[in-house]
Amino acid sequence: MQKRGQSWSIELIISLSVFVVIIIGLFVSFSTQPTNPVQELQAQSQQFISRFFATDTSNQQVYSFIENNNVNDQKLAQLQATDYSEIKKELGLSDDFCIILVDSNNNIIPIVAANGSTYYAIGSGNIQLGNGVTCNSTVS
Repeated sequence: MQKRGQSWSIELIISLSVFVVIIIGLFVSFSTQPTNPVQELQAQSQQFISRFFATDTSNQQVYSFIENNNVNDQKLAQLQATDYSEIKKELGLSDDFCIILVDSNNNIIPIVAANGSTYYAIGSGNIQLGNGVTCNSTVS
């Protein structure tokens, strides 16, 4: 009597292993959630904003101009006088930014620079605030 059946060769085992690895790889790549760009921007902005707050004198950030919930005008003027690309590099940012101060009625509070010029905001000239006004425009 002759035995019927399939023998397990090394080639069959290797090909099945490769097939299983490919299937697992495809499953993992399709099952991972893509990052939500809005959530990513919100996280970056929170990290960015925290760099401008000094919670106490021992926690002075390089560009901190908000101390005890008050704006330090002198430090804000120093920040405005600093080159935009230098700020961006030191903060490790890859995207443009714009710092705008607003009051409780959402009116823009102008920023007075060390040289006496008044600006709408601090940041990239590529960012439009509206009505042809850019982030680093002077108040006329």
